[in-house]
Amino acid sequence: MEDRYHKIIVSIVYQRWTLFFMQNVQVQEYLDWKATYTRRASINYRPWLEKFISCTEKDVETTKVGDVVKYRNYLEDKNYQPKSIELAMVIVKNYFYFWKLQGKKCLSPELIRVQRTVANSYQPITFEEYTSILSFIHPTDFWELQKLVIIRLLFETGVRVSELCDLNISDFDPVKSSTTIRTKKTAIMRTIFWSVETNIFVKEFLALRKEINSTPAFFVGKSNAKSSTDRMTTRTIQRLIKELCLKAKIDKKLTPHSFRHGRAHRILDLGGNPKHVQAILGHSSPLSSFTYMQWNDRELAEAANRFL
Repeated sequence: MEDRYHKIIVSIVYQRWTLFFMQNVQVQEYLDWKATYTRRASINYRPWLEKFISCTEKDVETTKVGDVVKYRNYLEDKNYQPKSIELAMVIVKNYFYFWKLQGKKCLSPELIRVQRTVANSYQPITFEEYTSILSFIHPTDFWELQKLVIIRLLFETGVRVSELCDLNISDFDPVKSSTTIRTKKTAIMRTIFWSVETNIFVKEFLALRKEINSTPAFFVGKSNAKSSTDRMTTRTIQRLIKELCLKAKIDKKLTPHSFRHGRAHRILDLGGNPKHVQAILGHSSPLSSFTYMQWNDRELAEAANRFL
């Protein structure tokens, strides 16, 4: 009797191990393919797919509609934000679409419905809020100077936070107040520009940065050991802005993308037009630039009061 139970347990363990191995092989194959054209997405997709296979405990061939529903309910029960749930479902749908295109007998991706949530609304930072934040940065050491350069480049160039984090030391020429970057959304090369005043801080920071270590990243995260300093992450910059807003007593929620929107409004305030916004921010479509001509709350209040 004991020998029989032992065989059953061994069989169950073997089946679970085989399933776990197959799930991970399938996920890895998909992520390896994804990385051939978007490495960042490949990295970001992994934890969501691992959550999915952990929740369903099935491989691609045996997953049913009910398993996808179970996963979505799991995310809701864990109080994930609607935008996070939307992203998770998009990833799962793309995962099954990948296998379906290869002829594998699996759940049709058309059956994985993605409920669209309300798009994020990024409030643009005003020029007054920007200058207020700058007043709370005192570049007395390397880390404070890095904060100053980050905030100035975000506002003056309108660069996306991921593009800012990807900057390397080799991208900067101390003589020039500009550099060429690859646009994240379209992979098109474009030039970003900053002021002469900001370039003074950039040159000073560049000299100090080269003394930290020999890694290529221009902006680095704080570390106890200089030799292990890593590239600055988008999450770190989000925390930095939140911390500075608290110091400056700015109540509205500002994010790194608020600086990009603020740059667009600043261009229009100084007499620019959507064509200037498109060129400076690197929009592939002029429609994206026209959206910035919609008034923010302050501009709407001023216009409404003018016609009362």
